[in-house]
Amino acid sequence: MNKKENLRKLGALLALSGSSGMKGDTGERAAELWFKNLGVEYEKLEKGLLKVKPASLISKGGKRPDYAAEFAGEALYFDAKYHECANGEFFLTEVELKQYAMWREWLIEEMIDTGERTVVFLVFPHSHLTQKVWLITLEEMFAGDSFITDRNETARRVKLATDDTLRYDVSFDK
Repeated sequence: MNKKENLRKLGALLALSGSSGMKGDTGERAAELWFKNLGVEYEKLEKGLLKVKPASLISKGGKRPDYAAEFAGEALYFDAKYHECANGEFFLTEVELKQYAMWREWLIEEMIDTGERTVVFLVFPHSHLTQKVWLITLEEMFAGDSFITDRNETARRVKLATDDTLRYDVSFDK
């Protein structure tokens, strides 16, 4: 194991025991490496296009994704999730899913953006220490199984694919 890989694993392990902000930072670093490895130009929404969260988005209860990128002429919006994926499942609360749906509505209303706007979650499971990523759309999440979390919140879950159709290896040495 090389030094870079040891440092990456150390950072990921520290994020596991840290705050949700540390976990978010780990997911975003992994997402940015994933974009770079694919040669995809992206825009980080927090510090790029939107500078601050607009009051009109706050009033809708929306939550913006982390990144915007264009693939084959379609605008896609990505949110990095460094997440516990017990039993090979990924879940988000319905409240959070609805916040992303509100963001999409806001984008069409406020930005006069009439195209289809797909939100994609880049899921980096803790167990893979950011070496693998799964891509799951907002629509797939809404179609997932509903259940009640241990915090008594309604959530949706989907199984992570076990084949390589929606899973990508992330190389951190490039």
